[in-house]
Amino acid sequence: MLGTQVSHLGRLTRIFRDYRAGRARLKQQPVRLWVESTSLCNLRCPYCPNVDIAKEDHGRMDLPQFREIVDQVAGEAYDLNLFHRGEPMIHPKLPEMVAYARSKGLYTRIHTNATFLNEEKGRALIDVGLDFLSCSFDGYESEVYERNRVGAKFDKVLANIKGFLALKKRLRAKRPFVVIQVMEIGYEKRPAREITRLRREFLAHFRGLPLDKLIIRKPHNWGGDIEIPDLSRDRLLADGRSFTPCTFLWYSSTILWDGTVTACPQDFFGKLVMGDLKKKPLKEIWNDELLVSLREKMVRGEIPEDLPCYRCDRIWRKTVAGIPTDYLAVFLSDHLASYGRFRRWLGL
Repeated sequence: MLGTQVSHLGRLTRIFRDYRAGRARLKQQPVRLWVESTSLCNLRCPYCPNVDIAKEDHGRMDLPQFREIVDQVAGEAYDLNLFHRGEPMIHPKLPEMVAYARSKGLYTRIHTNATFLNEEKGRALIDVGLDFLSCSFDGYESEVYERNRVGAKFDKVLANIKGFLALKKRLRAKRPFVVIQVMEIGYEKRPAREITRLRREFLAHFRGLPLDKLIIRKPHNWGGDIEIPDLSRDRLLADGRSFTPCTFLWYSSTILWDGTVTACPQDFFGKLVMGDLKKKPLKEIWNDELLVSLREKMVRGEIPEDLPCYRCDRIWRKTVAGIPTDYLAVFLSDHLASYGRFRRWLGL
């Protein structure tokens, strides 16, 4: 275990140094992957670009292809997100995917709308040792939630999450770490005191259950593909934001259900295709000319207007030591959870 922690810290150090130095060709392979189990989704949320994905671009990744991807990244990557544009629980082989990834030493994550989170599927994910489960629940009241999550029912999905947590408690399972993620869309004009009260009332539903965390997220514009006036390029520039090269290009890869590799998990429509795993392994794509050229453009701040990066709100952010502040805390908590134990072992 200690050897794994030290190895991962070494990878993170190399990534940080390469990012700060603006290197475009990297010795370190990606440590985080988004592998799209499926692009299909059962909801029609108005702020999600999934509704505009072409019918022919919808599908499910087959299990042999998934295993081949995992085999390619094992020993290099730290964690694997088994989702991207769709609802992962639609995939009938999701537990098998989790089990295989974990057998290769990868930390496994799922982000779900929880509409399919029944006891059978929940038990299967607990049994295979899923590490992290994040449930989207965008609204503290049924009216707001159902306006944001079109096709879902507030009471039903709330019962699904509570049922899963109760199951985890009965089984005395340590995994997964369970998060409810809320984007407070529809509450912008509510007084802060009222929102605080609604949060508390919502959390009361989970009293006595092993909910690990409530995360409040802000909307983002999905590489400029969703028009959000406050997150437009012009508005961000007027707000005094400074350009920050996108960190995704140095530490992550995103793989669509059909094996297409894109540069960024914000790229919903495959505008940043870097390669195809049916033709080249990820190791070659990672330092192929397309991705190297994109990193070079990013370092220089010369983003062509036809790329989604040009309009993306993620490259116009506040930073600390050159790292975007909104990702810094998440990055450290995700990747360096064992750092305190490691320091104590060294006697520091």
